[in-house]
Amino acid sequence: MASLRTLKKEINYMTLDLFHTLLYVSAEKDADQDKLSKIFVKVSDFRNSFMDRANGYDRKADKKAIKAYFHNLNVDLAKQFNELAEEVVKG
Repeated sequence: MASLRTLKKEINYMTLDLFHTLLYVSAEKDADQDKLSKIFVKVSDFRNSFMDRANGYDRKADKKAIKAYFHNLNVDLAKQFNELAEEVVKG
């Protein structure tokens, strides 16, 4: 982990990218607005969940445990981002 600050910026950037894509999809297609609003909520929950996880690690744990925690966080972040991105594109 380079820094917690960088991780938080990455989470915000990824979320903003999903929001922009979702807005583009909703403008281009005659998509179901209820479905799009549910996806907006999912993206917002995605951001809040990962920001909470980034802030919620045990600062008193040993370095190996912290490193493993953030490794798992990054793996989950990439996995869930890809899932949400696919859902956004399907719109």
